[in-house]
Amino acid sequence: MNVSALRKIAFSLYCLVTLAGYSQDQRIADSLNVIYQQGQFEGEAQLELLGELAFHENRDSRLRQQYAQELIELAKKAGNENFIYTGYYQLGNALRISGDIKSAINAYFKSLEVARSMQNEDREGHSLMSIADTYSSIEDRENAVSYYKNSIELLRKTMGKLNFGIVLFNLGDELIKLNRYQEASTYLNEAATIFEEAEFEQGLVYIQGNRGVISGKTGNPDLGISELLQTIEKLNDYEDYYAASSYMIYLSEIYSEDNNMAEAISAGENALQMATDRDLKIQIRDANKALYQIYSKAGFNDKSLMALQNYYLFRDSIYNIESVEEIATLRYNADMTQKQAEVDLLSQQRSNQRIILWATGIVVLLLSTLAFAMYRRNKYVQKTKKIIEGEQARSEELLLNILPKQTAEELKEKGKVTAKKFESVSVLFTDFVGFTKYAEMLDPEKLVESMDFYYGHFDSIMEKFGLEKIKTVGDSYMCAGGLPFEDPEHAVKIVNAARDIIAFVEEAKKDRSEDTIRFDIRIGINSGPIVAGVVGTKKFAYDIWGDTVNVASRMENSSSAGKINISENTYALVKDHFECEARGEVAIKNHGKMNMYYVKGLLKESKHKEKNISFA
Repeated sequence: MNVSALRKIAFSLYCLVTLAGYSQDQRIADSLNVIYQQGQFEGEAQLELLGELAFHENRDSRLRQQYAQELIELAKKAGNENFIYTGYYQLGNALRISGDIKSAINAYFKSLEVARSMQNEDREGHSLMSIADTYSSIEDRENAVSYYKNSIELLRKTMGKLNFGIVLFNLGDELIKLNRYQEASTYLNEAATIFEEAEFEQGLVYIQGNRGVISGKTGNPDLGISELLQTIEKLNDYEDYYAASSYMIYLSEIYSEDNNMAEAISAGENALQMATDRDLKIQIRDANKALYQIYSKAGFNDKSLMALQNYYLFRDSIYNIESVEEIATLRYNADMTQKQAEVDLLSQQRSNQRIILWATGIVVLLLSTLAFAMYRRNKYVQKTKKIIEGEQARSEELLLNILPKQTAEELKEKGKVTAKKFESVSVLFTDFVGFTKYAEMLDPEKLVESMDFYYGHFDSIMEKFGLEKIKTVGDSYMCAGGLPFEDPEHAVKIVNAARDIIAFVEEAKKDRSEDTIRFDIRIGINSGPIVAGVVGTKKFAYDIWGDTVNVASRMENSSSAGKINISENTYALVKDHFECEARGEVAIKNHGKMNMYYVKGLLKESKHKEKNISFA
């Protein structure tokens, strides 16, 4: 069945979780991060701490990548293969969840190399399984099946029963996608026996769903539909919407094959709605693919074309499949390349004898042209020097576009940037209302053009108020005030910037030209301590971390169109400047209830003061 890639990730992680005896818990990550920030651990204790952080952090995939990369670096210095493996494996998990498939599969292959160096078949099997899961997520069925079978061959000898059952399920799941139903049933039945012995109820629900798919696809639609409806109901109780929407897509296909087009359309549209409401891009892709075929069969050509367009839009936006195939080809040919190198060495030894015979004549020829070459070289050096100086100036300009000047200078001087803690910073997040629906309906080029229109003006507002743009993620724009230099007016400045953003968005809506899309926007702001620095070694990125950032994001989530929602921390800093409307306590994820305020405008008594404040 076409179960979501996220469920495959969950199953693979479950294997390692069970071995450790506990599960991922963001609360553990938050607690460990406090210890990590204190910097009290060294040696193997520090490696253990980073390994735990890389495993438990599930809120921020970039932070998880940071923990894993630091673990790899320190473990290599310590020569500890055990933690080098853990670092690469957790890095692969973090990259796969964030959608960077090429980098994820490369990290998994590196973990595989370390496992083989350790002669640890258990870890080798886990790496092979994760590689298989990754190929499955981009619909590379043959590679997925091949790696699952290699994984099973190793893990059958080393793993506990429950974890081995999960690998068997994953392979059976993949074989269903290849229409190899009889072979899939064999693996699913073996997995079901293990799940029953372990009383793994959710695993048995997946088994029931897959059996329903097989029944529906092999001539027993009534049984298949009954099994799938029960499965979807149970998964909704578990709040496992990734799998529920995938099984609902299969339900729509079985209805269609049974010529019950009304139910097929209903199931397909319900699956698409469930996936859209939760921004499940892989399921959105698959639901549109199924609806394209169903609408076409039912004679709804316009809807069929729209579904096909949306399928291609989401398919192309999820993964760079060519990059993954490139990695696979390189790895597949690795052994052959090594053997070819040995053949080339023997050939080179024979060639050397002939080269010696020609050497004397060539030396004479080279001496005769040396003077001319030196002259040409001098001319070339002068020309190259000018080019290099121009490129250096251009590189300097590009670096300052990416990093604050102080940070860029530190990077050039030391080759790295030390993370710095700021005690008082204001963080702003924006979000375009209804962006996902626009993304489904519009050409990607027009959507990107519209985003550039807005973000270009937002950048100008940041420059006006002396704020630091941090990054954009899809339809979200993030900036901060009070860094890289401390600024006592950061909260006032960032609220004024938010007011300018709201004003610009409202003004833009008056222009109804077809060149760009007009959005509504909501804004959230929080103030407090953060840590700032540069992540990565290839493509540098200045970023900020901390609970202040997380709460700012929650402020945006809890805001409304055309509103600036601020936390109590920010309110305390700006209440003498702005009129604010108290919203009372509002519940937010992982923080309970927090007081929030909507910014209404400038206080009358402070308007004359604002005119005299310079924000340049």
